[in-house]
Amino acid sequence: MGIPFRSESDEVELQWRVWKLKLNELHCFAIRRAYLPFSPTEASRLELHGFGDASEAAYAAVVSLSGVKTPDDVQVSFVTVNSRVAPLKKLSTPQLELMAALLCARLVCYVRKELALDVEACHRWSDNKVTVSPPQDVANVINPGRYSSFERLIRVTAWCRRFQHNTTMPACSRRTGIGLMSDELKEAERIWIRQEQIHAFGSKESLDTSMTKMLCGLNPFLDEFGDLRVGGRLGRAQSEEETKFPALLHRKVMIVDLLITREHNRQLHAGVAQTLSALRERFWILRGRSAVERVLRTCWICRRVAARPFRQRMGDLPAARVNPARPFSNVGIDFVGPLLIRSKSSKYVSKKAYIFLFTCMVVRAIHLELVPDQTIERFLRVWRRFVTRRGSSCPLGQIVELLTGVTGSQGLHRSRPRQAPCADRSARWSCWNQPKLINGLHPLRGESVRNYSTMNLVACT
Repeated sequence: MGIPFRSESDEVELQWRVWKLKLNELHCFAIRRAYLPFSPTEASRLELHGFGDASEAAYAAVVSLSGVKTPDDVQVSFVTVNSRVAPLKKLSTPQLELMAALLCARLVCYVRKELALDVEACHRWSDNKVTVSPPQDVANVINPGRYSSFERLIRVTAWCRRFQHNTTMPACSRRTGIGLMSDELKEAERIWIRQEQIHAFGSKESLDTSMTKMLCGLNPFLDEFGDLRVGGRLGRAQSEEETKFPALLHRKVMIVDLLITREHNRQLHAGVAQTLSALRERFWILRGRSAVERVLRTCWICRRVAARPFRQRMGDLPAARVNPARPFSNVGIDFVGPLLIRSKSSKYVSKKAYIFLFTCMVVRAIHLELVPDQTIERFLRVWRRFVTRRGSSCPLGQIVELLTGVTGSQGLHRSRPRQAPCADRSARWSCWNQPKLINGLHPLRGESVRNYSTMNLVACT
């Protein structure tokens, strides 16, 4: 273009090269964002506020910083925001609101860590009441699980309520006194009943379909204090309102176990039915019988009283009962009776008779003999007749006395003259208390009275 080239001086070239080299350090240059119009060190209080919301398409959270310089100078500044698309799986609105609340809590924790400011408080807000299990500050809530009795929980709550009331009221209106008043205890009880109802059923607007179907048969309503009570047809009864319309409680809330334990102790450790009946005078627990049974199983006093006594274990059966043998090789004896039979002298006079029972200890076969008395001489005759009828298989074994019904049998095994008939047949006498037979031979019963021969024919053939 006809313009002559003019070379720069060496000084300008040096400045340009130095500036070019410093461009590489540009990434280290940072300017802190001014969240507030004044320095954070000048603020008397800094707070972080997080807001979470959700829809069917997405959910998001936003965090703002609040700085208080003077009571009249409060500045709020936007910090950050985060949003996510709703999952492909179809979720209900309460579940999406819970995911938004979780995202908000995580975002607030991240911002507090990255800002490195002296933030005094963090608040997380949700604009919807249908959030499933909304987050709670457990450190500032009394935990009922830490108390062993319902009375102690109510008294601690009443003292806390009195302190809260006295701190907000002038000195002339404060509650003073050594002990608690009945109104304070009732107020503390209503607080816990209402708290557990909200935790189990939620507010009136947030009752889901399944819970509504469960409660529709109970006709629930809210009383003047906001407690959920069971309706009914006792509105005109001359009873207390708590008895006519008991408070509704879910069986899985914390204070239900404490209430059942208190009523169980008041009823002197009564059973399930009496404890449940006394409990329903003021409270209606869903599936209350199963809840009462579950709590009563943990009562160590009831378990100790209702424990089964020690049952002694039976010893091993004798060899005669468990080893194979021929019928009537080992027998046991017993008496059946007395039975009334007609006398030979007069048909209007009755005498006693007995049936002598021989029981095989292996195959449970029986042999019956009719005897007029229970003397030892009569027994020896019966035994000889028994051996004669049953053949040579009987004398090989032993005779076992089931009961001491035979007169003089205590000395039978020690008396040589009486032991001789048994020894002649190679039989051995032994005493053993055998357990009674279950569903065995029952005594013969009847209204008719037979003579001796007829009875012998009936019993022994």
